[in-house]
Amino acid sequence: MKNKLSITTLLLIVLLAACAPLQNQSNTQDGEVAGSNYTLTLNDRLRNLAGVLVQGNGAGATVRIRGNNSVLASTEPLFVINGQPFNGDFAALHSFIDVGSIKKMRVVKDSGDLAMYGVQGASGVIEITYE
Repeated sequence: MKNKLSITTLLLIVLLAACAPLQNQSNTQDGEVAGSNYTLTLNDRLRNLAGVLVQGNGAGATVRIRGNNSVLASTEPLFVINGQPFNGDFAALHSFIDVGSIKKMRVVKDSGDLAMYGVQGASGVIEITYE
């Protein structure tokens, strides 16, 4: 009886120790990155999002979500800042936005979620919540 009790206690301790690091993780979901690290550049922040490919550095970098799927049309994602589509490319966004003021970034690439953005969102959408 004492062996069963000590084994049960040991398993409980191991289970609690394994779950403890999970409680300290941030509250982000599906490609969201919480804005707390002010030393990263916009390019670095985008590279940390799952499914986003950033080639190059600075304002001249190229950003892709769904790859190069068109020869003639732009394959750059639509950037949406605080719910409003950003009327410009990545170079304009790079000079416009202060990375330290970004609260959250989320990648939208499911066709059902992209429907609300229409043709503009055909290459994917990066939603940015900004102060």
